[in-house]
Amino acid sequence: MGTPCDWQVKKQKVAERGRYLLETSQWSDCKFIVGTEPHQESFQCHKLFLAIASPVFEAMFFGGMAEKDVPIPILDVQPEAFRALLEYIYTDGINLQSFDQACELCYAAKKYMLPYLVEECTNFLWRDLHSKNACRAYEFAKLFEEPRLMEKCLQIMCSETQAVISDPSFEEAEHSTLISLLEQENLNLPSELQLFEAVTRWAGRECQRRNLVPSGENLRTVLGPEPLRLLRLLTLSPAQLGSGPAVSPLLTRDEAFALLLEASAPGVADLPEGLCTSRVSRCHNDRRGSWGVRLANYYSSSRPSAFGSVSPPLEAPENVLMPMGRRLSPSTCWRNIIPDRPYFHPNSSMESSVTFTVSRNICVLGVLVPSQVSERHHVGDSGPSTSNEHHVSESSFRPSEFSNTPMLLTDGSPGMFPSSLRPNPSGPKNDGPGGGLPAATGGNHEGMGNESNVRGRMGGASGEYTELLYAHLTDGDGCRLTYTHLSARVLPDSMVEILFNRPVPITRARTYKIVVVFNRTGWYPMGECAKHVQCDDVLFNFCVGDSGSCVRDGLIRSIIFT
Repeated sequence: MGTPCDWQVKKQKVAERGRYLLETSQWSDCKFIVGTEPHQESFQCHKLFLAIASPVFEAMFFGGMAEKDVPIPILDVQPEAFRALLEYIYTDGINLQSFDQACELCYAAKKYMLPYLVEECTNFLWRDLHSKNACRAYEFAKLFEEPRLMEKCLQIMCSETQAVISDPSFEEAEHSTLISLLEQENLNLPSELQLFEAVTRWAGRECQRRNLVPSGENLRTVLGPEPLRLLRLLTLSPAQLGSGPAVSPLLTRDEAFALLLEASAPGVADLPEGLCTSRVSRCHNDRRGSWGVRLANYYSSSRPSAFGSVSPPLEAPENVLMPMGRRLSPSTCWRNIIPDRPYFHPNSSMESSVTFTVSRNICVLGVLVPSQVSERHHVGDSGPSTSNEHHVSESSFRPSEFSNTPMLLTDGSPGMFPSSLRPNPSGPKNDGPGGGLPAATGGNHEGMGNESNVRGRMGGASGEYTELLYAHLTDGDGCRLTYTHLSARVLPDSMVEILFNRPVPITRARTYKIVVVFNRTGWYPMGECAKHVQCDDVLFNFCVGDSGSCVRDGLIRSIIFT
């Protein structure tokens, strides 16, 4: 029969012993009642563990006014968040699963003065920011005085305004968040009409929360005077005003008539006090041109299908904020490559990433990555071993030789390289630093033999296969700016084009990171790519900053931008 303490010898690490005490409550000497009914839970804890992690708990248990109540009520923290807090204190473990959990845990960490845990929660929020949670993240950052996170949330609210105000979560935003959005000078919307409709929906939802009938008077009451002073309704045409704000209960008849008259004949009417008189639009989608439609036209008109017909047009990306004065035709920054032996990826997920900066503001549309090689060298009679990394002995393989092979568009239709995007055997037509990297020994046709000979010495993908890819773009702080998934049939020895969900404005001299995750087992062409590439009038610097941020960066062959 074991002794009462025989569990210690089986726990090698302090974290394991701490988890055991937390889960079993052995030797516990304090109790907490956390949350409010009906979601209230009790926790048995150890004063010493809590005190050595938090000065707040130290004062609570060992200070001059030590807590005497048993159990100790904690009503302002959710049980799940408190459980995660205890797990960190007892085991150093941080297991963040959702945006809401990170917010709740960060509140608890701030309350009990655990700065490292606060930092980890904030970093998680940075990485998980998107249009659906931007408003709540903004409110969280404002509450806890995180100005950089507030700024990042506002950037998302401005660049993805349509998605932000269309999501049901916008109707749950605080009144101050609504005002902050209306105060912005640049919003990515077709017109002010969408903003007016979103404000009206928010007011209707607020009436429901207050158990009020959504009449015109009540809508104005819950909104207050500020929103109508900020809505630039005079940027709308008379037709837009007549079909929207003029018939809305949010405006009085006098206000609606004055707006219609002023929009039809500027200077004739005197607007009632409390309405915005500005005619300067802060909604730039229409004013700057529909980039999504032009991009779709470019692809559908200039890329003939491998079957002799025109490829179907791409879906037009939404919520585009184009830099002013830039041309609309896409450019492709090819990274010249010194080829290496193909790499065998045996697992279900392989990440490649590269950091970069640019010399002037651009808009990134997507990337090009290679598909699997069609042939590989056999390793013995039984094929490759089962280790995580395998390389082919054919160091002369050069994927850029296959310049006329099909590539796949993001809509799933096969196509051929247009001349503007076709790799050149002698390297991409970039004439800046790094644009003229020498070919590897045996990298030309004479050294490697013809294409069929290369494939004859290898034995990989034998035909069309399904490629599964995930890609995203982050800024220097690790905040995800956009992402996309691609599942499509591709041919070996081709290039696969990945267009992001939306074009992303890139600011000069700032660091960004592209990550592409390959999810198919097979052989992929590897090599060392140029670190500096001049394409048109833009200088790209790759693999900047922390060297550990770039993993298998040779698989990201080019950046499509405008």
